[in-house]
Amino acid sequence: MATPRTLLLSAPPPPPPPPPPAPSASNLSTTLLMNWFNNGNTTKSEAELNALINDVVLNPAFNSEELVGFDANRANKQVDQDARAAFPLLHDFKETSVDIQVPSGSTTIPPQTIAVPGLYYRRLVSIIKSAFTDPLSYHFHLSPFKLWRKIPGCDEGLRVYSEVYNSDAFITHPNGCQPSATWTLQLDSPGL
Repeated sequence: MATPRTLLLSAPPPPPPPPPPAPSASNLSTTLLMNWFNNGNTTKSEAELNALINDVVLNPAFNSEELVGFDANRANKQVDQDARAAFPLLHDFKETSVDIQVPSGSTTIPPQTIAVPGLYYRRLVSIIKSAFTDPLSYHFHLSPFKLWRKIPGCDEGLRVYSEVYNSDAFITHPNGCQPSATWTLQLDSPGL
């Protein structure tokens, strides 16, 4: 019976990293082919093959000569680069590797540490800056308040707790960060 440790030890070494993507020189035939390939379906069926022929090969804009020297790996990297350029939010993300410990299945054998590459994250300050520079930030609730619901047929309202800005902790939070006694502008602490 294979244990996680034997599986880890018998795993083939990772392939060498692919060469860097070629400079952007995409053509319409490559774009048609890559759109078909990256259409979200992970398994290709007869219907997918029909779509390849009808939507790509028989497309009047398709020119097979444009595919001379085609490399799927390079084309996929180009699609990724084009997507990053079209979606600037991705520029704020950083890529890192995370080490995880895989248990061996035995208390006498220590866990194996494996690096998992390709984790994307975004710094909290970047998220805050982005949120407060967004046009919708004018609708943020920065001043705390109590939210009440009036129930028909009832004299008393019902206190509603829905977000940080209408919680008791946020309402009673001391805003002791006034720069001076003569400061007249309101300072707000966003609920994070």
